[in-house]
Amino acid sequence: MVGCCIHGAYLSDETDRDDLYNAVAEMPAKYWQLRPDSVDSYLAAGDSVELEPWLEWDDDEEEPSLKTTLIDGACIFANRHGHETGPGCALHQWAMAEGRNIIGSKPEVCWQVPFSREDEWQERSDGQEILRTTIGEYDRRQWGNGGEDFDWWCTNDPACHGGPDAQPVWKSMKAELTQLIGEEAYAIVEKHCAARAALPQEAKAVHPATRAADS
Repeated sequence: MVGCCIHGAYLSDETDRDDLYNAVAEMPAKYWQLRPDSVDSYLAAGDSVELEPWLEWDDDEEEPSLKTTLIDGACIFANRHGHETGPGCALHQWAMAEGRNIIGSKPEVCWQVPFSREDEWQERSDGQEILRTTIGEYDRRQWGNGGEDFDWWCTNDPACHGGPDAQPVWKSMKAELTQLIGEEAYAIVEKHCAARAALPQEAKAVHPATRAADS
């Protein structure tokens, strides 16, 4: 099962592309099961014109988009069962093993999971425009018809909710949230979430997957 990796990772901008390039250049080959033979020669050549061997153009979009290449129906960075470092994202395994910040070590769309970020310009009653950022839970519906292809989705899986060392995402993904909304906004979120956590259990709404994990 490869989850959302079945579609590959769409890059958001040139910074995202550069971060992925640097990650590939630094990541030891042992972490990457499907590493193309041409990676070393590509990096040595330093050719900024030729497309990276781990990327491809998706022409099915309204505007062509760069994304990670698919191999056998999943992202080129998705290690399969049988690899020495185990199944899962090569970039994630490398970052965790070497204590790297997950931000910048994986494509932006990947390190944001399971958060969904939506930016929308809104006009206030006084005529002033503001950029409203909404952070929510990513689920299959937000991927449209493509979500039906996913083998699994982490926020819906009870196995991802609970356990002796489990923390709420506002704690465990503080760095990601801070990157998305800034330190000042995160401090407000942290205050509200801490207050909610202090409420009696019966006064709090519980995620269905959490309820299933606790039952």
